[in-house]
Amino acid sequence: MKSQSSLVLALALLLPRSNSYYVSPLSVSRLPRRVGLPHAPFTSVRVPSVRHALPETTEEADDVLSKNGWGGLFAPEEPENEELMSDSPFVLAIDEEISELNSISDGLAGLLNPAKCVNLEQQIVGLKMDIMELTKEAVEEDWLVVRSMSEEEYDDPAVSNEELVALREKLEAANKKLYIEKRTVFRGWLKDIFLVQAILSFVLSGVMVFSPETLFGGFGWYNDPKLNMEISIEVLGFWWWWLFIIPSLRSRRPQGLEKQALDYAFLTTPLASLVMPVITRNCGVIWGVDFAVVLACYAVAFGGGGGGEIKKEGLAGWIFKSLDFGSGKERGLRK
Repeated sequence: MKSQSSLVLALALLLPRSNSYYVSPLSVSRLPRRVGLPHAPFTSVRVPSVRHALPETTEEADDVLSKNGWGGLFAPEEPENEELMSDSPFVLAIDEEISELNSISDGLAGLLNPAKCVNLEQQIVGLKMDIMELTKEAVEEDWLVVRSMSEEEYDDPAVSNEELVALREKLEAANKKLYIEKRTVFRGWLKDIFLVQAILSFVLSGVMVFSPETLFGGFGWYNDPKLNMEISIEVLGFWWWWLFIIPSLRSRRPQGLEKQALDYAFLTTPLASLVMPVITRNCGVIWGVDFAVVLACYAVAFGGGGGGEIKKEGLAGWIFKSLDFGSGKERGLRK
């Protein structure tokens, strides 16, 4: 009974905290939502509410609470997110600038991290509006206008305080990052590297399944009967499809039907690799089935039987986000 009372008392002390430490006078939640945002192919960026001044201690406390199952009780309500698509005027303006800057026709789609570039542009607009609010009588709320403003138009050097100094430092840091991101182009040779990686992975997986002794026969641990390494390497060989071959092909950022085919392949090859061992223990057969599944996915996508792009929601959405981690896409996606 005493322990229960202590827990209730501790929770009561923590509750007021949940309504205070997220309050920020510098929120950009006021950013206008005037433009319709239809779906577009290259990317989507979740525009978060920017929290400028969260102390590190409260962030640590949040993390601890979340890890121990209390995050849902003490976390504030999530702000409504607005989704920027490549058809919005804000993104189109960035896209045009990128094309002119790098002399490429792809615009944002030609960058290594297009989503991060858009997020930085969004962050810079928010910071400019915050500075404008503290230094100017009137605050411009049109994103495109604010984006093109010079320093004299949104800031007044004669006005200075601790809050403004922090905002100006954040703005300077964001501009430096954006300068780099705008010039980091996803070159054709990088796509070729991923293609070569996929081909080498394909060959390696075949050797691992059909002739593992070719690679590992000279090692003592491979020939040790107690370890039974041959079957382990063969199993890893057919899982190579899902672990390396398909991700390497996806890293090339294919579009349209090929992207759809690889979406299907990434979802179906692990199912084949899990189900087939129930039917047969022959790893060569399982590897062949995985190969056939990939070819079938291409046939379905290019044959028009795919029924459109997969909706990446729920479990499928989590899987695709996990796959994209490390490819550059995740760097621009923020929740």
